[in-house]
Amino acid sequence: MLQLLDPCWVMPLVVVLVDKNCNESGSIFEVGGGHMAKYKWERSRGAVLACDSNFTASSLLQRWQEVIDFKNPQHPDDGFSLEELMARLKVAPPNPQTQSLDFTGRVVLVTGGASG
Repeated sequence: MLQLLDPCWVMPLVVVLVDKNCNESGSIFEVGGGHMAKYKWERSRGAVLACDSNFTASSLLQRWQEVIDFKNPQHPDDGFSLEELMARLKVAPPNPQTQSLDFTGRVVLVTGGASG
């Protein structure tokens, strides 16, 4: 199994991507053991919260449904549109003052954070 996951089996994809006839840019691929697949970007419209003193986990929780709502997903081809984000930030209303969240009995496990 480990032989199938050798990095040398990624090389064909790398060669294709750097070929002068390839127009792929900003894409994510899953590669391993002879399997090659392109991921499709899809994201919710999301929520933009003002970066003010009331921008907290609690204020985010109040807008959580906007963050996770995929009814009208976007399919960005650049991964991120800075101009669109800046326009939305300019009109973001101030965050309301909110109560602190209660983490009693909760455990969070983050793996691979900032590894990519």
